[in-house]
Amino acid sequence: MLTTSSLTESDENPAFADERSEHELLTIDQRSEILWLLDSLSPNQRLVVVLRYFEEMTEGEIAEQLDWPVGTVKSTSSRALERLRLKLESSSERGLWTLRKRHSL
Repeated sequence: MLTTSSLTESDENPAFADERSEHELLTIDQRSEILWLLDSLSPNQRLVVVLRYFEEMTEGEIAEQLDWPVGTVKSTSSRALERLRLKLESSSERGLWTLRKRHSL
């Protein structure tokens, strides 16, 4: 038996379901492009970026976890972000960063 409490927002509003589906597809595209960008980093740079921005660790926590000086974490992070920025600009010029252009992300 279908009750009103079992209806989702997308059942009540088909436009919402379309928006959600498009958002999910964008997320998949974004993930694949982010993975492609991260793959361009050295293993240490990738590790620092993942810990800092995906695991939301502080520079001090990363330094403690990796047994590195905080300055090494900062410089590794800085170099990684610069490399990502350059790669993103380069890919944007070649049309690979399509989400940014199409959807102003």
